[in-house]
Amino acid sequence: MKIKIKDLKPNPFRDSEHYPIDQEKVESLKRSINKTGFWDNILARKKNGNIEIAYGHHRLEALKQIYKLDDQVDIPIKDISDDDMLRIMLLENDEEYDSRPVPFNEGIKQAWEWLKMRRGLTFLSKKEGRSFVAFRNLPLPQSGERKFGAVIAWQIANWIAPNYSAAKVGTALETLKSTGQIEIDEKGTKEETVSKKATEKMPTKTSQARLVKTIKKTSLKPQEQERVADRITQEGDFSEKGIRRAILEEVHRKEPKKKSQKELKLFELREEIRETSLLTEKLNSKLLTLTKFKNEIQDEVYENEIKALAIDINLLMQRLKTFLGGENNVKQLKG
Repeated sequence: MKIKIKDLKPNPFRDSEHYPIDQEKVESLKRSINKTGFWDNILARKKNGNIEIAYGHHRLEALKQIYKLDDQVDIPIKDISDDDMLRIMLLENDEEYDSRPVPFNEGIKQAWEWLKMRRGLTFLSKKEGRSFVAFRNLPLPQSGERKFGAVIAWQIANWIAPNYSAAKVGTALETLKSTGQIEIDEKGTKEETVSKKATEKMPTKTSQARLVKTIKKTSLKPQEQERVADRITQEGDFSEKGIRRAILEEVHRKEPKKKSQKELKLFELREEIRETSLLTEKLNSKLLTLTKFKNEIQDEVYENEIKALAIDINLLMQRLKTFLGGENNVKQLKG
C-alpha cells in the first residue's frame, strides 16, 4: 500500500524520550537506500484512521531525511493487535539498543503496565494452592522452569517471545522496583531506595544491575549515589569490586585521606576473604560429592583417578598452614 511518508506514525508504545533515534544508524540506512533503493522493511497497521508502524523507526527517519514528506512509499499494512505492537517494539529495541539498560527497562515497564491493565496483575506473585500466580490468563512455569525465583519475570518473558530471557526481564524489574518506577504490591506501595539518575549513568544492563544490588546495601542518599555513579563512569571500572570501591570512597569522602586509604585496604581484604569463603564452600561441597563416589565405587578406579587431585589438595593444605601461621595455630583453631 502506498503511503505518504508524513502519514506514517510511530509505534504507539514507543516513547522517543527513552528510545532516541541513533543518527549513526540512520546515516548507514541512508547510504543503503541511496545505493539499492527503498525496500519495504517497515511493517504497519491501520488504526483509528492512522497508519502506525510496528518496527522500522530508524528506516522511517532515513526516509524523512532523503525524500520529501509528501513522497509516497509502498509498505505492507497488516492487522496487528496492541499486544503484538508492544511485543514487536520490545524485540526491535532489544536488537537496536543491545546492552543499553534505559530503553530496555522502559520497554519492560510498559509491558508491566500494559499487562497490569489488560490482564489483571497480582503485584507480588502469591501462592494459591500449589501454584504461584502473577498474571491471570498467562502460562505458569512448569516444574523446573521457575527461573531465578521470579514468576512475574518468567511470565513477562514468555509473553514477549518463547525462550526470551527471564533473567534480563527480572533484572529490569528489580531496577524499576528499586527506583520507584513500578508499584510493588496491591496497595500501590513504591520502593525508592536507589536513584534513577544514578542507574541511568550505567552503560550496560550488567553494570546497572550490579550498582542497584550494591547500593541497596548502603544508606547513601540519592545525590551521593549519583556521585558514586559518576565516579564509576570516570574510572571506567564497572566490575563488582570497582562499584564497591566507588561506594566506599563516597562513604569516606569527608574523612582524612590517610584513614580512607586504610579503610580501602581493609575493604579489599574483606572482599578477598569473602571470595575465598565462597570458594571454600564450593570446595567443601565437591569433597562431599567425591566422598560419596568413594563410598559407592570402592575400587582401584577411584584411587587412580583421585591421585592427581590429592597432590593439589596437599599443596593447598600447606598454603593454608602457612596462611594460618603454622601447625600449632592450626591445632589451636581446631581446638
